Amino acid sequence: MYSGDVNLTLAFFLTLSCKRTDVYNYREKYFGREGSNHAILALNNDDILALNNDDFSQEVSVWIVGSSLIRNAFVHARSRTGGVNLGLHRIGVKIWWQGYGGMGIKDLESTIKRLMKYEKVPKYLVLHIAGNDLGKTKLGFLRNEIKTTLEKVQSYLPNSSIVWSQILPRTNWRHSISQDSMMACRIRINSAIASFVLKNGGHYIKYPDILPNSTFLKEDGVHLTDLGNDIFLNNLQGALEMFICSGSYTYPDTFGTSMCIS
Repeated sequence: MYSGDVNLTLAFFLTLSCKRTDVYNYREKYFGREGSNHAILALNNDDILALNNDDFSQEVSVWIVGSSLIRNAFVHARSRTGGVNLGLHRIGVKIWWQGYGGMGIKDLESTIKRLMKYEKVPKYLVLHIAGNDLGKTKLGFLRNEIKTTLEKVQSYLPNSSIVWSQILPRTNWRHSISQDSMMACRIRINSAIASFVLKNGGHYIKYPDILPNSTFLKEDGVHLTDLGNDIFLNNLQGALEMFICSGSYTYPDTFGTSMCIS
């Protein structure tokens, strides 16, 4: 079986598993006529799966909140096939992007409160944050600050699933010139917060293909190149689809059910 066949088989499985859960075809005004009456997934020339939207019950709202990395990812997504909803409109997903330059963990609580005034409560809240905080305070203090803030956010959004989006590697950190020390801190914070989020019923997205070099990072050593953004968006797309359709907790996750945080 070729890799393309594997991808089509996976897409077929995910669409079937989503058919009678909590997804539906999003409104015609956003996605055109083909999205308003049927969700069409072409598997090959002879096999087309059409799902009547009577089988779907509700929209899946997703907020993606974070620093300028999220803002830049949103801009990049606008030029890609699938657009800002990452092609997930076929399973009823609507994504609301909120990226703020320099955002740190201290800004998260007030940001969430503000967003709640303008948009419906999300089913999934993806948080890509704290990279700007590494090295600013002692690691233990930062870990506890993140956990406390996430608990507050969860209390505001009790019916939302928090998704911890892994802090990415950098070659330039705001508060330290020691690359090795900061990379070690990044790994420890990601591991601790991922464990905390997973134990509380949330999810975890990893980016193992994004490495700290010029292929994936711009000259500033922080923001992503076009290729880096493509990989970042691909992982977001794959993760959300797996979380919604297969009950997975982490992505990438070979088996779809384990809670591995490595």
